[in-house]
Formats: sequence, structure tokens, C-alpha cells
Amino acid sequence: MARGVLAAALTAVLVTLQAGGCAPVSGRAALSQRVETPASADRGRFYALRSCAGCHAVGDAGASPDSHAPLFRNLDDRVAKSDLPQRLADLSRGGHREMPPIYMSPDEITDLVAYITTLKRAPPRPAPVRAGRA
Repeated sequence: MARGVLAAALTAVLVTLQAGGCAPVSGRAALSQRVETPASADRGRFYALRSCAGCHAVGDAGASPDSHAPLFRNLDDRVAKSDLPQRLADLSRGGHREMPPIYMSPDEITDLVAYITTLKRAPPRPAPVRAGRA
């Protein structure tokens, strides 16, 4: 008898989670309610090193291993900070050009944004100097 009640309760919880707890909000990915903190930034750095550093420069210095992959420290050239969580959620689902989709949970996205905002911008590259014709 107790086993049947437990099974029914577990089924109800799973149905509830499937029905509403994991559904996207208004066609957009559900974003985390986690608040960005120093610990969040530390988790984001770990995630970036583990999942992104194969193609992207994820630190304060250095070039991206893939020359087409943007530097994390300059992402604000491409995406406003307020739009970054949704952009990462979109990339998580569908990828972008050469970038394959890489699943990120809403909490991982929050942590990654917290980390990215701690990075120092790279100075602009000087324009190449062209030699004059003789």
C-alpha cells in the first residue's frame, strides 16, 4: 500500500515538473533566478575553462585558439550585458555559424555572465602599417 502511494506521489511530482517547471517562458528560454556573486563568477570561470576555452580566449589575455571565436573579454562589442543571458541561452539551443550548440543550464548561463563581466577589455589592436611603394 505504501509503495503505491509513494509511486503516485512521485508520478505527480514528475508530471508537474514536465508540465510547467521546465517549460520555456513566452517562447524564450527560461533564465535562472540565481544572483550573480563572486562565487557565481568562480563557477562561470570553471565552466568557461571546461567548455569554451577550446575555441575562445576566456581570460584577460591571449588570443582565441579558433581565430573566428570572439574573445570573452570583448563580448560587449557584440552583445549588451543585459542581452547576454538570452544570447547564451539561444546559443545553447542552436549554436551559431561554426559554433555547435553546447547545452548550458540557466544557472550555468548566470555564472558564465557573472564571470564574463569580471574580465578586463583587451586594448584595441593597432592598425597595420603598410609599407609605401618606392
